[in-house]
Amino acid sequence: MKKLFLYVFLVLMFCNTVYALPKCAGDDYKQWTNCFGSYTNDSGRKYTGEFGDIPGIRHGQGISILKGTKFEGKFKNDKAVEGKLTYANGNIYIGTFNELGNFQGKGTFIFTDGSKFVGHFKNHLMDGPGTMTKSNGEVLKGIWREGKLAEIISTN
Repeated sequence: MKKLFLYVFLVLMFCNTVYALPKCAGDDYKQWTNCFGSYTNDSGRKYTGEFGDIPGIRHGQGISILKGTKFEGKFKNDKAVEGKLTYANGNIYIGTFNELGNFQGKGTFIFTDGSKFVGHFKNHLMDGPGTMTKSNGEVLKGIWREGKLAEIISTN
């Protein structure tokens, strides 16, 4: 059994290192491709993560911080596509994004007061089925349209 564990461990370690990107070379992040690196740009954005085939374009897993707002997750062609967005005020969104960077699809939004919405988003707004759990414990299940509760399905 110990040998089996050792073989599984070694295979997993090998698989992990095979796909690891090399460290980015040079000081100009706009030239980096197929590597892992960190930079701070002129607007103050700090990024640590993967770069793809196109020079200077965030692509893959990474962390981006700008003006106190932090995104941790997956980038595709320099756009956040899926992950956790923590705002400077403490609000958190976990889910997917559209090509404009807006909340899109299924996600969770956690408000600073402890309230939480789990459901669908469209263009940055709650839109579709979802459940709002308020900080006082009240639960509303319903259909949202353009950020507003349109139809109550149930309450507690």
